[in-house]
Amino acid sequence: MDTTALTESEYSLIRSFLERWGSLVAAARERLVTDLTATIRRKVPGAWAAGDEALLEAMSASYRARYRPSEPVPPAPPPA
Repeated sequence: MDTTALTESEYSLIRSFLERWGSLVAAARERLVTDLTATIRRKVPGAWAAGDEALLEAMSASYRARYRPSEPVPPAPPPA
């Protein structure tokens, strides 16, 4: 999923929600997920295809993958 339209602040909100998901009462969780996904669905192409919580998980994973520092490439082995 293309997360280039998400701001760092929006990603932080998504990450915070996902980290606290299990500790939230159902009504608060539903309200927060609805608010967060409404913003995302306006900004992210294809976001309508996923359910709310699945969308937040996909957005978080996509954002992390995009901004994760790339792993150093090990040097090639010496010629034999």
